[in-house]
This record gives sequence, C-alpha cells and structure tokens, in this order.
Amino acid sequence: MAYIDVKDLHFSYHKKRHVLTDVSLSVEKGEWISILGHNGSGKSTLAKLLVGLLNADSGTIEIDGLEMNDETVYDIRKKIGIVFQNPDNQFVGVTVYDDIAFGMENLCVPREEMLKRIGIYADKVGMAEYLDKEPQSLSGGQKQRVAIAGILAMQTDIIIFDEATSMLDPFAREELMGYIRELHEEGLTVIMITHDISETVTADRLLLLKEGKIFADDKPSVLFKDTTLFEEAHLELPVALKIANALPDGHEKIKESLWQYTLER
Repeated sequence: MAYIDVKDLHFSYHKKRHVLTDVSLSVEKGEWISILGHNGSGKSTLAKLLVGLLNADSGTIEIDGLEMNDETVYDIRKKIGIVFQNPDNQFVGVTVYDDIAFGMENLCVPREEMLKRIGIYADKVGMAEYLDKEPQSLSGGQKQRVAIAGILAMQTDIIIFDEATSMLDPFAREELMGYIRELHEEGLTVIMITHDISETVTADRLLLLKEGKIFADDKPSVLFKDTTLFEEAHLELPVALKIANALPDGHEKIKESLWQYTLER
C-alpha cells in the first residue's frame, strides 16, 4: 500500500458545483509529487482534503495506513503539514518563537523538547536570529520559512506546499525552492500544488489536474514532451521546452541544453 492512497475522491461545495471528480492517486514515502493545474482546477481543494480541512462527498483518503475520518483526522495531522499561499493566514503568535511553538503546543510536546526543536528548526531555515521578531515585520520569503519551521518542528513526515511561492519575488521564490529540494533529499515526502510549470521540473512525478480530474500522471520529463497535453489542460510550457519539442530529430544536444536551462531556472 502506498504511503498516501486516495481513491475515487469526489467533492463539491454546497452539493452544487463539482470541484473534484473521481480523483485517485498514490504517493510513496519520500516521493516529490507536483500537482499542476489552471485556476479553478481543484488543486487547493485537494490539498485541504488531504489534511482534513474539508470532508469529501465520497471516496477515501489513507495516510500511512490510516483512513481519514472524524476519529483519525487528528492523528493524521501529526503526519502531514501544509504551508499555504499566504503565510499571514497561518500566524497566530506575537513573535516568530510563538508561531514555531504553536503546532507543538497543540501536540502537547513537552516544554524542554519544544525549546530544543524551536532552536533546531529555526536554525535549519535560517531564522534563528529572528525568534523575537514580530512575524509582520518579516519579508514574504522569511514568513514562508517560519511557516515551514513550524511544520518541521511538529516533525511531520509529509509537507504540502499549496501555492506557497505565488506571493514571493523571484529571489525569495528560488531560495524557497532550493530549501524544498534540500528537505526532499533528506527524505521528506513533498506534495507541491502549483500553477507554475517551472516549479515542477525537479519533481519525481507530475500530475496535471483539469476541471477537477487527473488528466495526466507521469515523470515531468515525459509529460513535457507532449505540448498538446498542456494545451488541452489550459497550461503553457516554458518557451525553452516549446522550442525543444519543436526541434526535429538529430538535435539532441540542443534539446538537452534547453531542458537543462529549464531545470536551472
């Protein structure tokens, strides 16, 4: 059984507008899955279902062998954390210290252990010198780092990034993406919800979501070769990949260079 196993998931708001229809997917422990889709495709709704913030109309979600329901949702939240698009929506404390501590307090982590983790994870994300600062005084990238530290301090095995880079400037975005890559290399299971194709190139798998359904599921390097697939999903490939796909056979070195260019952006 997969570490995360979603079967036949259906969801609609107020039983009227169908947002997700017959969604099934599996994620292995330590895998990086990127979920890409146009606005309104159901990406963020799926993220909220995975952490139990919404209840599905039908279908099942199992995480590490636990099927999500009213009795198991709190145990599941010990295994999975989420970083939202706007970190301001996650801040509840007066200081960075308070915000990193908040999730652990809900898990009843002993004080000595809590202090230890705050120090470890604030340092890990480069925010140790900001523990006494007010969250609102931080930059967008720094706020996201604090949000990540709070999730890491809870020692979850899975982190969902729900459009977590969309409000960041290019420098802060690249900084955060680099940090996510480090976390994945250390064995963390990553689910990245995004509408930015450039953020999906280093994922182990890429899922395309279209109108609430999984439209494609494969390695990014495989899916990126099918320009028509992205057009049908109302998405646009980076220019470098469009050029690579348009080149005839016999230009493999140029194609590889364009692919590498996309990876390094």
